[in-house]
Amino acid sequence: MQIILIGPSGVGKTLLAKYAERNLSLNHVDIDEIFNYQGSKIEWAKFKARLDASLLKDDVLIDIGAGFYKLRNLPSYLQSLNIPIIMVYSDPEKSVARTPWGKNRLLSEYIDTDYTKNEILFDTATKRLDVSKLSKKSAQQAFIKLLKS
Repeated sequence: MQIILIGPSGVGKTLLAKYAERNLSLNHVDIDEIFNYQGSKIEWAKFKARLDASLLKDDVLIDIGAGFYKLRNLPSYLQSLNIPIIMVYSDPEKSVARTPWGKNRLLSEYIDTDYTKNEILFDTATKRLDVSKLSKKSAQQAFIKLLKS
């Protein structure tokens, strides 16, 4: 099983990926950690090489942080993989406070940067999970169910 995980910042992608890693014995690859949260400064070739290497593993869940969504080639590359792409999303008013900028981030800027400007990327998702009205535990359970479907 190879799965890509995408979604706006602050929605809980990494939390869900780590939960799936523990409960389904998946290899969680956190692209943010690999590149020290420098997504906007990474060259496409370097990013693609790391992603390609991660896809050589069996049972891998690749968590692509929002900082990498500026890479122009990402949507077409993800579509070419022909593997499940799960988008996790939430009510922007709830998730904006969980972004690295926290409560100092303007909601309008967050919606524009993390939602509107990434519509093409998010359209590559083959499955979606709305965690807006879910508790942490319910979101984790819904994510496991989605992974198994």
